[in-house]
Amino acid sequence: GSILARMLAVPGIQLVGSRMISPSDAMVDDYLLQLDQNAAKGTEEDFKSAMSKFVDTELRGGAHSVDRGYPNRMMLMLFKGVGAQQKLVNVVGGHKPSSAAMGNTIRGAFGSASDTSFQPAVVAPLTPACNTAYLRLFAKFAQEDGGVMSSWWEQNDGDGDGDGVMTPHETGLLMIKPDNLERPSSLPGHIIDMITTTGLHLKGCKVFSMTPAMGEEFYGFLEGIFVKKLKGKVEKQLRTALSPQYMNFEITDGQFADLADVLKESNAKNEVAEIMNYMTGIDPRTTQLTEEEKQLPGPARCFGLLYSGERAIEMIRTKLGNTNPDEAEVGSVRSDYGKDVMRNGAHASDAVDRAMVERQIVGLVGDEQSEEVAIINKY
Repeated sequence: GSILARMLAVPGIQLVGSRMISPSDAMVDDYLLQLDQNAAKGTEEDFKSAMSKFVDTELRGGAHSVDRGYPNRMMLMLFKGVGAQQKLVNVVGGHKPSSAAMGNTIRGAFGSASDTSFQPAVVAPLTPACNTAYLRLFAKFAQEDGGVMSSWWEQNDGDGDGDGVMTPHETGLLMIKPDNLERPSSLPGHIIDMITTTGLHLKGCKVFSMTPAMGEEFYGFLEGIFVKKLKGKVEKQLRTALSPQYMNFEITDGQFADLADVLKESNAKNEVAEIMNYMTGIDPRTTQLTEEEKQLPGPARCFGLLYSGERAIEMIRTKLGNTNPDEAEVGSVRSDYGKDVMRNGAHASDAVDRAMVERQIVGLVGDEQSEEVAIINKY
C-alpha cells in the first residue's frame, strides 16, 4: 500500500490498468531474455546478474513458491500520461537501492541490495526501449498467466489457528471509489495499506469504469431498500421545508407521515440516481441513454481489489468502518478518509454470495478477457 501510494501520487500520470500476474516458466524465460537484450544495455554487470537471479528465483512458481513460503504473484500496473515512463523511473529510482536515494525513491525506501540478496521492490523499465519490450512481454502472457489467483495461502498455510480444523477462505471485493482516483493522490495507496493490516492476501485487481448498465445492476436493488429505510429522512426534510415560519396553517404529524409516504419512492429513486451518478460519472436524471449507450463506460473510475483469507468479508468491513464517517470507529478507513455516507473511501461486499455477484458485474471473476492486453496493444 505504501508503495502504491507513492506511485499513484505522481503528478501528470493516471493509472489505467492493473492485473495480478503469476508468471509461468515460459514467461520467466522470456523475461530473462528481454532483460538480457534490453534492460542491461549501458548498465552495470553486477545489476544485470542480481536482477536476472531475482527474476529467475522470485518469479517462478510451483516448488519454488513452497520453498520461499509465498507464491510468485505480482501486480502489473499501467500508467498513462505525458512522460509517464520517465516519471515512474524518477519515483521508483535507479537500478539498485542506495544510501543517497534512501527514502526519496521506492527502491531506496523499500528495496534492498547486498552481496547475498537483491530485492528491487518494484520493477520499472528505465529506458523507452525497455518499456516497449516489457509491455510486449506482459501483453503476451497477461491473459494466461494473469487474472484472479488461486487460494495459494489456504492450500499451503495449513491450520491457521491450531484448532485442527481447516477454515475455508473467503474472497471479498474492495472497491476504491471514484473521487479518490480523480487526480493523482496517495490516498488509494493509504487505504490499501490499512486493508493490508488485516493479514488478508491480494488475489485479484482491476481498474474499471462502470457503464450505466453496470451501475443499475450493482445499485438498482437499493431502491426498494431506501423506500423503507429512508422514509424517516423524507419526513424530516418535509418538516424542515414546511416549518411553521413558512406556513400559515398547521400540518399535523399524521399529515407529515402521509406526505412522506407519498414521496418515499421518489426519494428512493433520487438517492439511487445520486449513487449511480457518482459511481459512473453519468447522471440518469439528466441524461437520456439508449440501451446501446448504457453499455458504454462512464468517465468515473474505480479500483477493484480481491482479498482472500479467513473471515475476509468481516475483516474488510471492520477495517473500513461504519458507512457514515461520522459514526465510523476511530482508526478505520472511513473515520480517517471518509467525507460522507457516499464518498466514504471504499465499498466492500457484505457477504460471500454478494461478493460474487458484484465480481460478476465488474468483471473480476477470473475468466474475463484481459483489458490490460487491449490497453497495451492499443498503445
